[in-house]
Amino acid sequence: MNCKNWCCKNPSLGLLVMRIVIAAIFITHGVMKLGAIDQTASFFASIGIPMASTMAWVVALLEVIGGTMMLLGLWTGVFGTLLAIIMIVAIFTTKLGSPFQKAELDLAILALTLGIVFSGPGKYALGCACKNGSCEGTCPCEDGVCNSSCGCDCHEPESPSEEKSPTENPHM
Repeated sequence: MNCKNWCCKNPSLGLLVMRIVIAAIFITHGVMKLGAIDQTASFFASIGIPMASTMAWVVALLEVIGGTMMLLGLWTGVFGTLLAIIMIVAIFTTKLGSPFQKAELDLAILALTLGIVFSGPGKYALGCACKNGSCEGTCPCEDGVCNSSCGCDCHEPESPSEEKSPTENPHM
């Protein structure tokens, strides 16, 4: 079935929703940490995070800046990876050994973040601005065929029937 309807096939819209949710969560928690940085540092020290005061600032700023970049769709691979590391550390330092119900929200946030890292930001992102069938910005599509690593779905992938057979290719 070749579906062109936005409601049944629009992965970029799904990625945008994921980015908005992830951004809201990380920006909110980062701002809360910045507003209570001494308490954040004390909590980090209590769970064994080294250089707790410095790490409180690093994590809080990374959550605000990283969340903003995820929202905008800029450098989502880099910031998504850093935010995923924060979530992994949070899970291992505060949830390990607890019942699954205590870790499920953190795991969902980690999964959403990694989903964006592995899928790319989608075409509704400043980092992959697709216009009139061509991608600009950080999108690596150069030949009009999506190479599946750009996260942009503005190009149709090559169908197997369009691929040249070895006898049609003069270089083989």
